[in-house]
Amino acid sequence: MSELLFVEPVDGIVKEEAYTNLKETRCIVIAPGVRRIGAYAFSDCDALQAVVFDAGIIGIGTGAFSNCTALRKLELPRDLRWIGSNAFTGCNSLESIRFNQKLEKIGEVAFSFNEKASTLYFPDSLREIGDACFQGWEQLREIHFGNGLETIGSFAFNHALSLKSATLPSSLLSVGEFAFLNCPQLEVVHCGRNTVIKEPTLVYYERC
Repeated sequence: MSELLFVEPVDGIVKEEAYTNLKETRCIVIAPGVRRIGAYAFSDCDALQAVVFDAGIIGIGTGAFSNCTALRKLELPRDLRWIGSNAFTGCNSLESIRFNQKLEKIGEVAFSFNEKASTLYFPDSLREIGDACFQGWEQLREIHFGNGLETIGSFAFNHALSLKSATLPSSLLSVGEFAFLNCPQLEVVHCGRNTVIKEPTLVYYERC
């Protein structure tokens, strides 16, 4: 297998586990016509450093790029609507993620465990951040939420050791339990009047 992989669609999708566990591929280019990337399609490709998405992709499936430990930067496709659970979990070398302006949902544990990235910017189109989605982002210092966000799941930003403050948008309706647990530097969380904070009380952080 060469260092560059050009992926053609089959009936508009990249099939489940189609290219898992590639050891030499450093760059993947996804051709026009792909609408959805199947579950675990590129998981455990531990030499992968870059992915070039076609703009028309609307969905990235469960675990699609999980444990691609050399992946450094991510620019998501223009038409993407949803990211499945565990899609990029274990991609612990990610330094930056550029979210597109049509994204609506990020599934649970989608980007968990990261050792590099310090800032997150979410688009106004985003409605839901799933459970434990950004758990274990140890260097995360800043979060910029979009104005359309409605739900933050349980443990969503658990163990963000460097996070100091967070301003939640007025559109937010629900924050799951322990969403900001184990954020020892977190001192201030601002939230809107309509936001429902789920019990238990230690929904934000634990400092003991």
